[in-house]
Amino acid sequence: MKHIKKNSIDSTQQYLYDNFDELTSLDHDVLISTNQQTKGVGRRGNKWIDQSNALAFSFTLKAHSKQTLTPLELGALLSLYIENKFNKRIFLKWPNDILTGKGEKVGGILCQLKGSTVIAGIGLNLGHSNNVIEICNDRYSVSTVLDSKISSDLQHELPQEIVQFIISNRLDEQTVIKEWKKRCLHIDKPVTIINDSDEVSGIFKGIGQWGQAVIEIDKESHEFYSGSLRFSI
Repeated sequence: MKHIKKNSIDSTQQYLYDNFDELTSLDHDVLISTNQQTKGVGRRGNKWIDQSNALAFSFTLKAHSKQTLTPLELGALLSLYIENKFNKRIFLKWPNDILTGKGEKVGGILCQLKGSTVIAGIGLNLGHSNNVIEICNDRYSVSTVLDSKISSDLQHELPQEIVQFIISNRLDEQTVIKEWKKRCLHIDKPVTIINDSDEVSGIFKGIGQWGQAVIEIDKESHEFYSGSLRFSI
């Protein structure tokens, strides 16, 4: 794997996307990691704000055999890695958020398709930060996985470990669904899904074979393939 280490970069995801042909010209898998990401991006162009002691990296990956399961597979595998490495549990929110058990956001996953290759980006507030911020719209607060700080070297070493763990432990369809559901923070809980101007509320029952959200509304199951999910109060 070709591993490019940056002290600072606007966005690892955008850098890999913009330079994809050059970086993959020798058929290498590519990983970009950085100590500081100044313009991280999330789904639908949202900005991801890195805290200090965060991991920010993007890498190339063969898509899951069911392509739309890829980000959910990455969430399950990242969770398994954190459990094995640090004995800490992280949780998942459909479709791509990484949370603490209290529902605080600690990271996210972004997948873009480039030809037949997935460019996967992960932002994870891993180490303790003195500047944890409250999201101004009060939808959620931002936190960190660990109470201790991590070194700048680990901001490059851990992404390489994580990517190798993912490549070595790919999951089949049923295992993706099972492992993701075990770590979902809102199974059987009331949620609201917002897609463009539409807003639908119900009970989250799990994910389908394509990674779609399955919501029970008035005792009937409905499937949603896109949108943003919020916890209902």
